[in-house]
Amino acid sequence: MSTASTIQSGKLEILYYTPYFNETLREAIGFSPDLAEDLCTVTLDRRRLAEVDAVLFHIPNVWTLPLPKKPGQIWVAMSLESDANYPIQSDPGFMSHFDIRMNFRRSSDLPILYFHPDLVPLLQDPPKPKFRRSPAVYFASNNFSLNNRYALVSELMGHMEIDSYGKSQNNCKLDNDSGRMTKLDVISGYLFYLAFENSNAVDYVSEKMFDGLIAGTVPVYLGAPNIDDYLPGRNCIIKASDFACAAELARHLLSIARDKIAYEDHLAWKKEPLRQSFLDVVSLENTPPIRRLCSKLIELTSAHESERSVFAYASVSQSS
Repeated sequence: MSTASTIQSGKLEILYYTPYFNETLREAIGFSPDLAEDLCTVTLDRRRLAEVDAVLFHIPNVWTLPLPKKPGQIWVAMSLESDANYPIQSDPGFMSHFDIRMNFRRSSDLPILYFHPDLVPLLQDPPKPKFRRSPAVYFASNNFSLNNRYALVSELMGHMEIDSYGKSQNNCKLDNDSGRMTKLDVISGYLFYLAFENSNAVDYVSEKMFDGLIAGTVPVYLGAPNIDDYLPGRNCIIKASDFACAAELARHLLSIARDKIAYEDHLAWKKEPLRQSFLDVVSLENTPPIRRLCSKLIELTSAHESERSVFAYASVSQSS
C-alpha cells in the first residue's frame, strides 16, 4: 500500500511484528483490529514488512530489529512492562529507531493504562464482610522483583499471618480458579491485600492496586512513587514505603485490624464522589489504544506527505 493510496482511502496498514508474550497483539486486550477497522487494517504477515505503513513492536519480545528501516515507514514501540525489568526500553540508541512510544507512562506519545473506565462503577460497590482468619492476602506469580517485594513479604509473614495464593510464597490453595473474578472474590474476604508491583517506576501502576479497591479491601501498596495520581479517593490505600521496616508495617496493619473505626475509615471513600483527578486520568482509555494509535499514524503520515509535497514544490521552483 503506497502512502498516497493510504491517505486517499483514509486507512493505513499496520504490521503486528512481535507477539504479546505468549499471544499475538491481535489477541491482546485493547488491540483488536475490529476496534479500528474504519481507520486501519492489521496484518501479522511479516513478509509484508516492506509494504506496510507502520510496524508495531512489543518491545519485551524484540530480539532483533528488521533493519534497515524502510524510509517513511512508522515504527511503534509498545510495552506495558516496567523499564526496570526491560532496560532496553530506556536505551536511547535502541529507542531512536522508533517514531512512536506507546506504554504505561503518561509522558509517552500514546499512554496505556491498566485500568479501563468500564470498571469505574465497580469501585463504589460496597465492601463484603471480612470473614478470613488471616488479616492479609497476597497473590504473585513469580519470586523475581527489583523492589525487594519477596523479602518484604517474607519478613511480614514473620510478624503476621498472610495467606498467599499465587505461585510465589504459596501457602494456600484455591478450590476453583476461574481467573480474575476468583481472585477478586478471594481478596474481598480479607482486611488487607498486599498489592506489590514487581518494580517501583513512575506511572507503573498495574491491576494489582485496582483489584484491591474493586474487591473492597484495603490495598497495602508497594510500587509507583507517584501512586497518589492514580487514587480514586482519600485514605484508600496504605503505602508500604511509609514504614521503616516490615515489623513496623505489620504492627500498623494489626493495630488497624483491631480498630473497627480506623479500618472503616480506609473504606469510607467508597461512599464519597470519586476524585476528579482520577477520573481525568482514566478517561484516556475511553478511546481504545488501537484507535488512538491509528489516529496518530494518520496524523503523522499526512504530515510526512505534506512535507514531501512542499519539498517537491521547492525543488521544482528552484530548478525552473
